[in-house]
Amino acid sequence: MHKEWTDFKNLKAPGRGQSNEEARLARVQFLEKLGKAVPVTAKSALGAKDVRSNIESFVGATQIPVGLVGPLLYQKEDGSQEAVFSLAATSEGALIASMNRGASVISSCGGFRAHVQDQRMLRAPLFCFEDLSQARVFAQWIQKQKEFLSQYIRRYSRHAELLEIRTNIFGRNVETKFYYRTGDAAGQNQTTICTWHSCLWIEKEFNEKHAFPIKSFLLEGNGASDKKISYGTSINGRGIHVIAEAIVDRDVLKAKLKVTPEEIIHFFNITQQVATSDGMVGYNINVANSIAAIFAATGQDLACVHESAVGFFQIEAHPRGLYFSLKLPKLVIGTVGGGTGLPTQREALEVMGCVGSGKVYRMAEMIAGFTLGLEISTMAAIASGQFALAHERLGRNRPLDSISLQELQDSYLAARLPELQPRFVDDFEDKNGIILQLADRQNSKHMGLSLWRIKVQNQNRLAILKSKPTHPEILNAMYRLTGLIDPALAKSFCLYQGTSEFVDSHVRETEIYQALSSARFTAIPELFGSVNDAEREGHMILMEYLDESHFRLMNSEATPEAWTQTDAERCIRSIVEAQKLLQPSMSSPWVRQFRFESYGDFFSKAIETMKQETGNAVWVSLFQAAHRYLEKFEATVLKDAPLSVVHNDFNPRNVAVSKADQVKIYDWELSAIDLPHRDFIEFACFTQHPGINFKALQQTFESALGNASAFHPDSYRYAFAKFLVTRVSLYVLGNSLSRYTFLKPLLRGILQINSEEKYFV
Repeated sequence: MHKEWTDFKNLKAPGRGQSNEEARLARVQFLEKLGKAVPVTAKSALGAKDVRSNIESFVGATQIPVGLVGPLLYQKEDGSQEAVFSLAATSEGALIASMNRGASVISSCGGFRAHVQDQRMLRAPLFCFEDLSQARVFAQWIQKQKEFLSQYIRRYSRHAELLEIRTNIFGRNVETKFYYRTGDAAGQNQTTICTWHSCLWIEKEFNEKHAFPIKSFLLEGNGASDKKISYGTSINGRGIHVIAEAIVDRDVLKAKLKVTPEEIIHFFNITQQVATSDGMVGYNINVANSIAAIFAATGQDLACVHESAVGFFQIEAHPRGLYFSLKLPKLVIGTVGGGTGLPTQREALEVMGCVGSGKVYRMAEMIAGFTLGLEISTMAAIASGQFALAHERLGRNRPLDSISLQELQDSYLAARLPELQPRFVDDFEDKNGIILQLADRQNSKHMGLSLWRIKVQNQNRLAILKSKPTHPEILNAMYRLTGLIDPALAKSFCLYQGTSEFVDSHVRETEIYQALSSARFTAIPELFGSVNDAEREGHMILMEYLDESHFRLMNSEATPEAWTQTDAERCIRSIVEAQKLLQPSMSSPWVRQFRFESYGDFFSKAIETMKQETGNAVWVSLFQAAHRYLEKFEATVLKDAPLSVVHNDFNPRNVAVSKADQVKIYDWELSAIDLPHRDFIEFACFTQHPGINFKALQQTFESALGNASAFHPDSYRYAFAKFLVTRVSLYVLGNSLSRYTFLKPLLRGILQINSEEKYFV
């Protein structure tokens, strides 16, 4: 014995061969003593008795996130329909979303059909002889024993059915292939047992009746391709051979997958050539993803994913759009036996309607249907350029030491703002703004609003902590949003994003609040403090809590009729006052001017996409005219104009009026250098209704401004055009993904103001 091993031979895990809770706990403690504690793994809901037949040396369970896929419309052979669901276990972001996208596409076009062609499980014993002539005699003899062996194996399994025995001579050895049908089980264990007893009988029977004996035999000569991929099993079968099909309409491909049939066919043809030249067995995009996720959720043998993921994905042109089919020739699954009886795995089978006997064919058809959906979705994503976008949106998991809400509560905020003695009260996840809702929420980083109790001059106060996303997170969110709308739009955004108004937004807002607070501007929430932790990407503003019960107008962006002329004019005067107080901030590196040469190309593409999405709606031509105007006249209007720091997102979502008529303006992250008219026009468009006189509102604005004559005569037209092009166009596009209740009244207000002022005829 090597000396190196003698040093460790007493390092033996306890309870080997024991399947009880005491042995499990002993193994857990053994790991703890070695400094290899597994406290989370050991907290498994499964007890030792639950897994006695499934695992040895049990210590606990690993958890894989499980997602819900469906509904998927299933067209059954009897003509009936069913909306089916599946649970899928994975830690790969974007997989469940893609499976659901495929299911939605198939369902909206009539569903999928599937058919189980065959079921086979294979064992391949190898018999050894002295020479070729003996091998030939045995090969002829074994073929005649099939009928007897079919009955003989009944002693060892009620479900295994021997279908055929094939032979192949390799020199003086004979490989035999025993093909079985195995009912609702995957059948690997039962066919092993049946084949073992068959081999024992074959050896005894042959040796008694022949002049020469079988020298030896191997239960498995490696010809069954168990948990391996081979052309033989792909052609001759192993597991369940199932085929699924679906027709997807042209308009659905375009609307939901952002791709045309011609683009799919082109991608299919060229990638099929590449796959063939590389020797791929079959042709598919990523069937293993769906199969592995469903296998893990339903208690299948995970090693069989390798062979089960051989797929033949086919696409053909169809009068409606495209015909898709997927053949899985070797799906090794069962609805009984193995891990299917474990509690969570049984639940997953129940979700699929596949528990117990008589359900394995249904399960095969459902796996084929869900996997077909994934193939369609993934192929479309690659062909249209959305593949990277989806993984950027859902699949990244950056190793950032981010600040969680729990850490904020425990010590982080108190350590940085000790004089305020902050104490956590509640999380306001449902009250976040549009930008915060879009921003990336990966890892445990806390973003959004939370409620705290603080001490200010010995008084208890409620405060809102706004934990801001960084501008890369916002840009990533916008990239994802545009990618969901149209991949070409996302590509255009990539070129624009570095000069967009979102850059440095996470520090800009803090600076604006500090500047206005220092100037004793009262029409903002009172600022209590801020945190700027660049290393951990923690950017926070602690400010006055605005209790909705104390306000007449709050979050009223969808209800312009709630605004009176007096309230609107009060807010206009407040924003002009803020613009004047922010003049010193014009020199700040965080506040920038955004000119047409930086944003023009992207918003041209946005308006083009809007037209494709909405058709020839009346406002599309208005947006196009506004874009042309900015391209031609922006430089002229802005030449020598007295610019200001504007809110740049000044609308009733970010403005509140209290019962005491006090105005509060918040969410300054998009602040920019522009004409002050930009804020006026946005607010006027959002609040426009028969009770608001636009001309009177304009007079109030000019009176507050005090130097209206210093501006270009086209200043209002310019501001109107810029609001439409750089803000409302994104609202219209985003509305296709997430319905904005404010959009319809906003567009109505825009059309009304344009009709009165004749900015664009």
